[in-house]
Amino acid sequence: MLRNAALAALAGTGLLARGDPALAIAALGIVLALCALSALVGPPLRLRRNGPSGVPVCIGATTSLATAATGVSSVPVVPYLKSLDLTPSELVQAMGLSFTISTVALGANLALSGALGAGLGLPVIVALAVALAAMRAGSGLRGRLDPARFRRVFLFSLLALGLYLAGRGVWMGIAA
Repeated sequence: MLRNAALAALAGTGLLARGDPALAIAALGIVLALCALSALVGPPLRLRRNGPSGVPVCIGATTSLATAATGVSSVPVVPYLKSLDLTPSELVQAMGLSFTISTVALGANLALSGALGAGLGLPVIVALAVALAAMRAGSGLRGRLDPARFRRVFLFSLLALGLYLAGRGVWMGIAA
């Protein structure tokens, strides 16, 4: 899965840098909303760890093409990994490996397409600071809520974000 994730991200070189931003935003919003809805109303997906070998290949490639197009590397790999019924430690390790591979491949993707410039330093630092602050706030909130309630709050927030992004992307496309 990880090998195919890296290869697919490199194959998608230029999608994020030269793609249509409105389409990428709308697609990301739709994917996030569908993932949230499926987790909220659908039965939990359960797959065998040693299931058909084509599934991880497709998941790795799809995740990295989505990453190459949108910059987000969690869909569909996180739902897939959660479906494998891994222990919490195994899940965190698998997600960390996946995010690391996808991020390195995305960096290579952007470098090869010429989209990385010196002017990105400050925005990247600000984005990292915001992400770290959000992680800290989320950890505090998670400690105060029971797991089922935290999961619902998270999924409804993800649904709202997905719908917002889908609407924004469509609006950007119409306005262009």
